[in-house]
Amino acid sequence: MDKQQARQLIKETFTQPFDRDRFGKFAANLLNHVDGEKAFRQTLIKEAYRAGISHYERLGTYTDPDGEEIDGTALAIVNHPRVEHLGKGLFIDVNPEIVDTLNSRFTALRGAGRATAYRGDYTDATSIAQTLDALPSQCLNLVFVDPTDCSVPFATVKTVFETVKNADLLINVSIGTDVSRNIARVVLDPSFCRTRERYAAFLGDDAFFSRSDVVEAASAGQVDRLRQLFAEEYKARLAEHGFVYTDLQPIRHYYYLLFASRSRKGLEFWREACTYSPSGQKEMNLGL
Repeated sequence: MDKQQARQLIKETFTQPFDRDRFGKFAANLLNHVDGEKAFRQTLIKEAYRAGISHYERLGTYTDPDGEEIDGTALAIVNHPRVEHLGKGLFIDVNPEIVDTLNSRFTALRGAGRATAYRGDYTDATSIAQTLDALPSQCLNLVFVDPTDCSVPFATVKTVFETVKNADLLINVSIGTDVSRNIARVVLDPSFCRTRERYAAFLGDDAFFSRSDVVEAASAGQVDRLRQLFAEEYKARLAEHGFVYTDLQPIRHYYYLLFASRSRKGLEFWREACTYSPSGQKEMNLGL
């Protein structure tokens, strides 16, 4: 494809209403090859987004010229060269197709026997607690909560750390995306009541949005300040339950990784083990 053809394809793709076949053609030309065998269509949408999203699709997967296919969180952990130090890994996802696919992949990888995927919904904390009961009672645990937005209720996180003993927490807090887009309007605009309810569940209650410093920052359009206050509020909630040793690390401008521990040693270990990969992602250097 020459330069003029590429320009025309980009124009056709992004200046017209979305068309699946057209976008698939664009992706195939951009990446040179897309494997359609792993394509799927999913209608299981979070309640907060159902008014605007009917379904989502994966057109396929991409493998780079070196033969590398970028793994998601679960497979990245099981493929890690230090996975032999993992006693048991439990991965919970609401999508049954993803759960089945993960378990099939686990069987073929070196983590077989160490890792199992289960279906679970973070709005049903009781069922998640029952799944977590499969973990050994005497061990060190790292709980990684990795949502795409600030929608996991604090009540669920509380159930998890009350069920899993000796646990440190690593939580993806979508301050750079979800919160940045919505927080000022959530504070000031009553029509954003559903998003406010979601954030209130995430924080543990609704009191944050009525605070004078929060209202003042929202009125002044100080989004950076609102993000800071939001993160501090979440850390304060965790501190109420003994998680007083925390570290909040930005991953570019997208989201933050919040590490929280009840032990000073846990925080020391986290800071020693964290390194930056070439992509800018945080990763655990388990070879220390």
